[in-house]
Amino acid sequence: MAEAEVVAKLNQQVGAGTLKNRAGKPVTVALDSGLIREDGQFLYPVRNDSPVMLTDEAIPLSRDAP
Repeated sequence: MAEAEVVAKLNQQVGAGTLKNRAGKPVTVALDSGLIREDGQFLYPVRNDSPVMLTDEAIPLSRDAP
């Protein structure tokens, strides 16, 4: 699970309208938590206690992530 600080930072970006998922679409729903990929490049959102494990829904955590 992602640390609370990471989720809070991402939710600030959601609120500001600046967070985009891997597909380049804006993330408009706040995250309850998230699962970070082993390499640390992407976070899969958890909403309503359910992980969203779709590739396009992943949220890049690194500027180097495609």
